[in-house]
Amino acid sequence: MSGSSIIAAKKQLRTQMRERLGALASDRIAGESERVLRRVSAHPRFQRSTHVSIYLSMAKELQTMRLVERALAAGKSVYVPRCAPGGAMEMVRVAGLDDLAALAPSRWGIPEPPADRAPVDPALLDFVLVPGVAFDACGNRCGHGKGYYDRFLAR
Repeated sequence: MSGSSIIAAKKQLRTQMRERLGALASDRIAGESERVLRRVSAHPRFQRSTHVSIYLSMAKELQTMRLVERALAAGKSVYVPRCAPGGAMEMVRVAGLDDLAALAPSRWGIPEPPADRAPVDPALLDFVLVPGVAFDACGNRCGHGKGYYDRFLAR
């Protein structure tokens, strides 16, 4: 498969998955989110971690706020993404639920830390929850198409 046909196939997959996700009822998303978050919370890697990065959800994504709450309650340092100039993404620590609630929404409507907060060195993170539009059986992901996490994880 050529590079251009892979790009086209991913674009088509994103469109199909957004349509399918858009058709899901809110209670279904909430139920599936809770099921997945229970599994993540129980995973040994998450349990051993002390510095976790958790994405903050868009409306039709796996809802992650409960996982953020659980991580904070467990005494973990929690970091959330911020889009930086030039297409980069950084992770910034949130001190607690009040701090999280005070974050202003980004252009995508997702709460985001302000520019004056220092990002964490990615090497400090020992667990990163990554969003995706679709995943295969091997755990490979198709993201939203902007490449933020691909570039972040490559660092």
